[in-house]
Amino acid sequence: MVTFTNSRRLSLALLSILVLFSLLLGAGGTGCKSKSERREIEPQSQAGGVGNPAIDFSLEDLDGNIISLKGLKGQVVLLNFWATRCRYCVAEMGLLENIHLNYDQAAVVTINVGEKKDKVRQFIDASNFSFPVLLDPKGTLFRAYGFSGYPATVIINQEGIITASRIGYTDEATLLQLLDTAH
Repeated sequence: MVTFTNSRRLSLALLSILVLFSLLLGAGGTGCKSKSERREIEPQSQAGGVGNPAIDFSLEDLDGNIISLKGLKGQVVLLNFWATRCRYCVAEMGLLENIHLNYDQAAVVTINVGEKKDKVRQFIDASNFSFPVLLDPKGTLFRAYGFSGYPATVIINQEGIITASRIGYTDEATLLQLLDTAH
């Protein structure tokens, strides 16, 4: 017969709670995805899927202006969801800045997920990035698009239809190819 001491029971209970918490956190999907973990999202019948109309939004930018997707209609749009704590997101920022400055056939719009405006502003200013940064403080739009990790990218054509959707680091050549196919 096996008997447990109180400290052993407490240890097992804490371990069980940690395992459960880890599983729940993983299912919540706020993890960073490397290039090797990257995946394209298959066409879906749900809102936010490839081939469907893009989900409209109105979000605040770092200057307090409200920006909507509807205001970008008629342009190819690259939406990129990111967080400062995600190293792959940070690695992608320079690529997005280069596309923003040198690829005039698309609008680059980045959406920070779940971080305070001051922290995001400090990061953007220190890095001298000039692309638009919108704030999704509760991750509502991020989840609406069905994402489970950062960085996440959506390409939207001039008609407002999603032509590509990816989770994970994406190199510049691939981003440019996805933008070109959206035309």
